[in-house]
Formats: sequence, structure tokens, C-alpha cells
Amino acid sequence: MKKKRKKIQDMANTIVLKRHNIIKSFIDKGEEEKKYGFTLYQGGVVPWNQLSVVIIENVNVEECCGIHHDNTSQVCYIKIKKTKKNFRWYC
Repeated sequence: MKKKRKKIQDMANTIVLKRHNIIKSFIDKGEEEKKYGFTLYQGGVVPWNQLSVVIIENVNVEECCGIHHDNTSQVCYIKIKKTKKNFRWYC
């Protein structure tokens, strides 16, 4: 498990160091579902018609209502201290 955690940590820090732009926008729910399907939902489909979408260029797209940086370089170093089996992340 430690080996896998280290690999994920290294991948995350590689993304940080590549200085990807982070684009945040509100987009019509139907439009986004057509473009990305349901993969952009982390904790289930949201009930409203406008989605807060976060795009890390060339990396990932997620529906999220959190506050985000403008570039991955602003995150600093990522250290995974602990993992839990069947953990679910909610925004």
C-alpha cells in the first residue's frame, strides 16, 4: 500500500510542477453532461442547473463548488500521510 500511495503522491506532485492552468466557470448542466458525461460528478449528480466546473488543463475536469487556485504551481508540495480503503471524496 505504501508503494501505491508514494506513486500517487509522485504523480500529483508532477502535475503541480508542470504549472497547469486551472479554469473555473459556471456552465449549463446539460451542456457539460453532453461534453463530459457523468464522470465530472464526484459525489453524485447535483440538483441545480448551473454547474461550477473546474478544469485543470490537460489533466482533469470536475464539478466542484470549492475555492481553487489559478495554476497548479500555487498548490506547493503534496504529501499523502494516510489512506483509507473505500474512501469517498466529497466537494
